Amino acid sequence: YNGGGVNVGGGSFTMKGGAITGCTARYNGGGVVTYADDGHSPTFLMEGGAITDCTAQSSGGVDAKGTFAMKGEAAITGCTAEYIGGGVTMAGTSFSMEGNAAITGCTAETGGGVYMNIGAFSMADSAAITGCAATEEAGGVWISGARSDSITVSGAPRVAGNKAGTNKADSNLCLYSEAGVPGSSSDKFPQVTVRGTLGQGASLGLTLDGAATWGGQMIIKTDLGGEAGAADLQKFFPDSDPDNSLTSGTLTPGGDLPTAA
Repeated sequence: YNGGGVNVGGGSFTMKGGAITGCTARYNGGGVVTYADDGHSPTFLMEGGAITDCTAQSSGGVDAKGTFAMKGEAAITGCTAEYIGGGVTMAGTSFSMEGNAAITGCTAETGGGVYMNIGAFSMADSAAITGCAATEEAGGVWISGARSDSITVSGAPRVAGNKAGTNKADSNLCLYSEAGVPGSSSDKFPQVTVRGTLGQGASLGLTLDGAATWGGQMIIKTDLGGEAGAADLQKFFPDSDPDNSLTSGTLTPGGDLPTAA
């Protein structure tokens, strides 16, 4: 049912090399599933190795309910989910990508690379999410401000070259919010926090989605809480979604590309 390759209940799993390949789960976590057991939160530390060509209804590669970290040369490649999270679905404490960790060529209906449901997401160093696709929304990463924390980026991460929909539009980092909608569960807007100064190779595409009133809302900020500087904003670009646009430090309908102040 869950965890086609590895099933971790309330324990700790460390992967330093090798491969989990071609595994299938009927429901969640084609490659790996982790979940709390008897009050114990699970941990999956992927320091190397690869999870490839795994499939499930949701979370083709990894379904994480606790803490999940990808480091070094760890890779999730070619995994597929029928619904959400082709590479990873996060519904726990935190998900981090560091070093040269990569999620590539994964597919799902929503969140081809990563589907963030609950938890904090961070990308550092040269971590990358590329070449993923969604049949509907968010080819790269889906982050819901109504349910999850936002994303923190540092170093030179890349979320680029991901596509969504029948027209295969650019769809990389998709920020979704129900804020401002009558009866919504939260008034939280997703945000991208830049820690330090982004490196030259950083490349992050952004899409704004949802029925919220986004006008004037700060979307890209520094870890000090203020608006990101022009040099960092130049590392971001708008996806080709027709409702998407960027302006200096904010993401608002009808705005322009980032401009230096």
